[in-house]
Amino acid sequence: MKTCTLSEFMQAMDPWLSKDYIRRVCLYTHSHLKLIFVDGGSKTYQIDDCTESQLTEILEKLRKKGVEIE
Repeated sequence: MKTCTLSEFMQAMDPWLSKDYIRRVCLYTHSHLKLIFVDGGSKTYQIDDCTESQLTEILEKLRKKGVEIE
């Protein structure tokens, strides 16, 4: 699991923000989430400076791009 700031997380996700790369995102707790890629790989993040509304906005953007959210 990688602990990061919201800014670092968004930079890391930027190249993958597509349903062509990310199959789904699993939200475990507020700010603890796992990206599951279409090739079967995954990466888990703990965002340490994120509000619930910021995380909701990120998840909504992913949902609009066709990524499944759990």
